Amino acid sequence: MKSFNDFLNDDLLIFVNPAEMGEKAIVDGKELCVTITHNSIDEKKRLISRGYDIEPQGVYNVMMTMYVRLSDLGFVPVRGALMTVNDKEYTVIGAGEEKGLVTVRLERNGNAYN
Repeated sequence: MKSFNDFLNDDLLIFVNPAEMGEKAIVDGKELCVTITHNSIDEKKRLISRGYDIEPQGVYNVMMTMYVRLSDLGFVPVRGALMTVNDKEYTVIGAGEEKGLVTVRLERNGNAYN
């Protein structure tokens, strides 16, 4: 009989699966299955209200949240670290892990998500 954690792991496989909700991305030179959401101004306000120090670094800022399995990424990034996602360099503005899923909030200067 499957345990609760087995069911959670199965759900993670669906969440980051490119055939379902996820997509393939090159993260720090490694191809991973991730789910990426692009953050709006409202999301930026929400993050600020939760204590994230998000000060614009340039004229344009691109923010996104990336979800990836801990077993795939291998670590939880620290705030201020640099990460390259699909050949674009981002600064980690927040990260955490829960039940095997790493949530990474990223920001970079620019005016487009791609």
